[in-house]
Parts: sequence; C-alpha cells; structure tokens
Amino acid sequence: MTNSEQYFNSHSINPEFAKNTFGVDWDDQKITIPVYNAQGKLLYCKYRHLNYEEQKAAGNKKSAKFTFDRDSHPTLFAVHKIRKYTHIILTEGEFDCIRLWQEGIPAVTSTGGVGKFDEAMAQLLAEKTVYICLDNDEAGKKQVVPIARILTATGIEVKIISLPDGYKDICEFFNKNKKANEDFNNLIKQALSIQEWWKINKPEDFATITAAELRKMEFPADQWLIDRIIPREGFCFIFGAEGTGKSFTALSMAQAIATGTDWLGQFKVSRPAKVLFIDKENPKQMTARRITAFDIDGDNIRWVKYPEKLQVTDPQGNFSEFMLALAEEVKNENIEFIVIDSFVDLMVGNENAANDVQKFFDAMRQLFPSLSILSLHHESKPAPGTFKNDAQRTRGSSNINAQTTTQFRIEILQKSKTEFTLKQTKARDAQKLDKFLIEMIVRHNEDETTDVTNLEYKGIVTEQEDKVIETTEIIGELFKTTNMISRKRIFEECQASGISEATAKRAIKKMLEDEFIDFIVDPNDKRNKLYILTNHVKSQEQENE
Repeated sequence: MTNSEQYFNSHSINPEFAKNTFGVDWDDQKITIPVYNAQGKLLYCKYRHLNYEEQKAAGNKKSAKFTFDRDSHPTLFAVHKIRKYTHIILTEGEFDCIRLWQEGIPAVTSTGGVGKFDEAMAQLLAEKTVYICLDNDEAGKKQVVPIARILTATGIEVKIISLPDGYKDICEFFNKNKKANEDFNNLIKQALSIQEWWKINKPEDFATITAAELRKMEFPADQWLIDRIIPREGFCFIFGAEGTGKSFTALSMAQAIATGTDWLGQFKVSRPAKVLFIDKENPKQMTARRITAFDIDGDNIRWVKYPEKLQVTDPQGNFSEFMLALAEEVKNENIEFIVIDSFVDLMVGNENAANDVQKFFDAMRQLFPSLSILSLHHESKPAPGTFKNDAQRTRGSSNINAQTTTQFRIEILQKSKTEFTLKQTKARDAQKLDKFLIEMIVRHNEDETTDVTNLEYKGIVTEQEDKVIETTEIIGELFKTTNMISRKRIFEECQASGISEATAKRAIKKMLEDEFIDFIVDPNDKRNKLYILTNHVKSQEQENE
C-alpha cells in the first residue's frame, strides 16, 4: 500500500470521490488540495506532505506537514460548494471537511487552520446556520468560543457539535463507527447553542463561586509563614534606600522559614518550608560569604544558579523556557517561599507603568500559584520641601501597593550603620505591627573585613522616636545638597513636611548628641546657628561612595 493509499484509508476517504468532487491529486510524497474561491476560481494549492512524520522523527527541522503555493492566504475550503445549502458544518481541516461531503453533509474549513478563522471568512457564510465541529481535544475546544464570537458578530446563527469521547476528529468518528452517518445526524439535531456549550465546557479557571460554597471551603490553618509579616500566599514587598539591609533581612527571614525557627525570636514560624532565591542583584561569591557568616546550610534553601540568564518572557512575549522549567522545579520540590532580589531586575517593562507592573504580578501568580513571594525593592526620594509618607516612598507605580498583602519600609539609622528600623506600611486584613528596631551583628575579621552574622530584635520604636527618626532623615537629605544649613531653613523644611518645630528641635538635639552634626554661630546673625556635618560623618560618607 502506497503512502497516499494508506493516508486515505486511515481517514476513511474515498480517493476517487476526493478527486472528482474537489480536484484532489496525489503521489507517494504528497496530497495536493486545490483551493477555490466562492465563484469556483482556483486560488492556489495546499499540500499535505506524507513523509512529514518520518522527517520529524529523523530530526529534520525544515520538514513541514503542510505547504502552500506562493501568494496563498487563509480562506474557506469548499466555499464554492455551499451556495444552495442553509446549514453548514465548520470543521478543523480539509480531510474532515471532505469526509463529511462524502456522506452528503455540506462543510467548510479554514485553509490556515481554525486559529486563522476571521471576519472575511464569516462573511462568506452569511445567512446560513453554522455548526462548529472541531477536533475533540483541548486545542480544538479552545477555538470554539473565538470562532463562535466572530460568526455571531456577523449575524450568523451558531450551533456547537461535540464529538463523543473516544473519537479525536470527524474522520476517526466515521472510520470507527459503523453507524456514523446516523449518529452524526443525531449529533447535528442535538447541537448546542454557544451559551449551552459554554456552560458545560467552561474551564475551571473561569468558574465563579457562591458565598455558601466559599464558606464551606477548607483553607490551611496557618495563614502566615512568618506571623503577620510573610503571608502563606501572596506578595510581601520590603523597600528602602540602597545599603539599608534589605538583602540581609530577606536572608534572615529565609533562614527562619527554612528551619522553622521564630524570626528574630519574636515572630512565630509554625513549621519549616522550602525557599527559593531568584537573586539577580548579588554575585554568587557575595551570597556564599553571607550564608557562611549566617551559618546557613542544608537543602531547604536554594538559589537560581545562573540568574543572569533568567528572563520572565521570550522575545515573543511568552513565558521563557527557563522560567517554565523553574516553575516546574518549584512545584516538584514543594517550594513554598520565593525571594526576588530585586523587583526591577526581574520585571519586564517600566516599573512606573501600571500595566507593566500588573503583568509582573499576573506572571508570578500563573507561574507560582498559591505561593508566598517576597520582593525587595528600592524607594524614591522626596524632593526637598515635599513630604511623602512611608507607603508613598515605594518607587514605581502605585499598583505595587495595590497588589501586596504586606509591605515594609526599611530605614538605616543616621547615627549607626548597623541599626535599622522596619515599619509596616501595609497589612491587609490584619492590624499593622508597631515599627521596630533591628541590629545587624557584625563580626570583625583578622583581614580587616567584616561580616554580618545575624540580626537581633531591639524593640519597638515609640511614636515620638519615630517622628524624630523621620526628621533626622529629612535633615540628612538636606546635607546631600549643601554643606551648611541654617536653623531657620531646617525649621522651614520640616514645617513643609508636616513636622512641628518642637520635633525638629528634638531631632537637631539628637543629631548633635550622636555627633552626626556640629554647629557654628552665623556671623551675619548671632541669634542663628549654622549646622555642618561632623568630620567623621564626612569621612564615612566618602568611604561609602
């Protein structure tokens, strides 16, 4: 049996019928399918290559199942045969279409595949009832609704035929079923409206749920990975200026979650969970040194080995193979907590554009459903005289605030390079935590290097202390634009930020006590003081630069 005979036989198509009715021709390499317009004029030929499967198995990447003559374009196959018919079947391919005509059932199909069905094709079916009968697989089902929308928008009545389970397409239905003609005509009579079909075939992802059903659902008893800080499901953002301890905080949290140890000895971790770092910010050598200093070991925490090669999407806008493989590993390894360092390094697009930010969150939810994700992010600096509350300091679109479950601002203390505060700026469905102080425990090595070995909880920061810290930060920002600031200007800048003169005086006093600033008397106004940074602060800032 030749390749062409075998192909026709497997599709239960009479080759003489196909030739006499549609002009189909063949040899041992291909089947030629002429395509005509509605007036019966030949447009081009389409070719089904019979050695495609063999070539593909042999690794020939240039092999193709179908090819077309030059200047071809998607159109309706068999459209020149349907003029006198009022009811037409729309199939998924030319051979399904020919098989129906062989039974006396008028049918058409898109020569470009059902994914290329368009309004121009729908116009060729105007004033007819169209029965959509596509392949009995997920790909076929996904095309039913888009095609139905195009047809109904043209004013065409649409019905849906679903093949019984066990039959992948129309040809197989007629090849395996001895009563196929009778049964298919019954399928036509039982065809559903698009609304009826959608009610049965709507994907679970599109489902709605009633209040009664929602109340009966069972959820994990432990809502938090770290109580009131890291949710078991959803996003947490920690943001702050550069060098404020964000990465150390994330590492400390990951260590607590991986070991099931209460974070900072204050915030409950109910059980151990596996952690993944997607760290595009820090070199592996630095990470290795930090985890050694923290004494982090074992298999519960892992890192993407080559983060520089990781992109969320490919040039076509689809999820990259790297990202899909990572998502599969997260699922297989039962990883529950993901740390992204940092947000701007992983997202695609503009962090100030709400749509681009939304794509990031949507992508993370699709790739890592029902998981907890911590993202580190940078903050924006207010211009002198412009007040921004802590929540408004998040750099980028306000959509970031909208998407997170919890959010924290981290701020280094002016007097110290080892102490910082953590302030909760968002706590969805929970009372916000009081702002608290954390100290980095630093080890001094013989080679004059230092390592952070741990973080320690130092207690709650009172509201008055918080105001003073905020004010010292505002004053510190002023010194980045000038070397000397008058007392009067400090009061004016603080007043513009909603800070009282009394608080400004307390902040100045504290900065003097901490030897952060010094003062001289204004030579032009003996009642005024001019404040300057102390020499050791200047030296420290120069070293940091």
